[in-house]
Amino acid sequence: MDYKPDWSEDTINRVEDLLEPEDIVFEWGTGYSTIWLAYRCKKVITMEHNPEWRDRIKAIADDLGLDNIEFHLCGLESLEYYTEIANNKDARLIIIDGRNRVRCFENARLACKQGGIIMLDDSQREKYQEVFNYGYNRSDTMPKEEGVDKGQKASLLYV
Repeated sequence: MDYKPDWSEDTINRVEDLLEPEDIVFEWGTGYSTIWLAYRCKKVITMEHNPEWRDRIKAIADDLGLDNIEFHLCGLESLEYYTEIANNKDARLIIIDGRNRVRCFENARLACKQGGIIMLDDSQREKYQEVFNYGYNRSDTMPKEEGVDKGQKASLLYV
């Protein structure tokens, strides 16, 4: 099976182009992107609130022998879900593809090192627009053109 992120092709290509083998990635929202990223960087730290989904992706990683993924599981009511990023300031890329994305972004921007990138998935949604008020340089990816998530795009924000 081909484990590809549930992102537009443009988003996948852009992230692949910017990743370096020695990069550390922090990701809110465990999924097939976690597996995909693990093949392309040194380490993936992933935060998930759903134990069944985390266990499903962890089983795939174990079956594939991927040992460069650090899985975290926290409920959405836990402060740790949002603040664990502060313990991972070496991450050059921070992906926000989980729940409560604006709150995650607020913590990500404080933890992201200079020269880092924050990717906000589904950035076309109205409820996420306030993250653009911080004035970071940004580059939007082309949205999906078909399927259930037609119109889905991501924004890369450069810190």
